[in-house]
Order: sequence, then structure tokens, then C-alpha cells
Amino acid sequence: MSATPPVQSSAWWAQVCVHFNGVGAARCKAGHCYGGFTAARALPCLPSQSLRHHCADYQAEGLAAVEAREKAHEDFSKKCTRARVAILAEWEKTKARGGSLPCPVCGAGILHWSRAEFNGHIRAGCTVPDCVRWIE
Repeated sequence: MSATPPVQSSAWWAQVCVHFNGVGAARCKAGHCYGGFTAARALPCLPSQSLRHHCADYQAEGLAAVEAREKAHEDFSKKCTRARVAILAEWEKTKARGGSLPCPVCGAGILHWSRAEFNGHIRAGCTVPDCVRWIE
């Protein structure tokens, strides 16, 4: 199972500790070292063994802050999904490796996108700064 799920998997990300910053880093944002974890002892900040209930730094942040961050992530995921659906509809028509279309999220910008041929991953971004931008 990949530790980096697709953008649609907001349920997976909702279970990840807010301090998780990828296994490429030596420590999480709260300062906990990733180095002691192996395949036998999985990272506690990932959904299978969520750190949410164990990380004192996470708990000290307060429920309101955690819920606000989770809501922001959920909103962003919905926006990305809306844009992704429009991109895939465009791709079905053209089979192009990339292109541009009016942004279906904000309606004010242009959504530029490209789709990798070998795995179908999408890279996209709207010209409006606070709209959507992601890489799968």
C-alpha cells in the first residue's frame, strides 16, 4: 500500500497526524524522529496506527484548530475533485497530454493541466492564486 494516496482519498488524509511531513524528512513538524521506524514498526502518524491519540503536540493544538485544518483539507479535496472531473472529461474528448480550460472551481481563472501517459497522474493549477494547484 502506498503512503501517498491520490487526491480523492481525503478520508485517508483526515486520519494522518497533522505533523506528518513525509518520510523524506528526518523529523515530523512536532520534532518526533522518523528514524526509529521500520517495516515491523510502522510510522504511528499514518492511518493504520494513527498518532492522533498519542501525540501530545497534536492534542495540545486544540480540537478547534484540528477541525479547522481538516475542514480546509476537505474543502481543498472537493475543489481538486471538481477540477479533476473537468480535466478527465476534456482528456476523454481530446486524448491530449495537457491543455487549458476555464476553471470549473472559481470560474475566473484558467486551469492548466497535464496528464502523464505512463500512469495517468495529473498535474494542474489555476491562474487564480488561491484556487487549486496540485500534483498527483
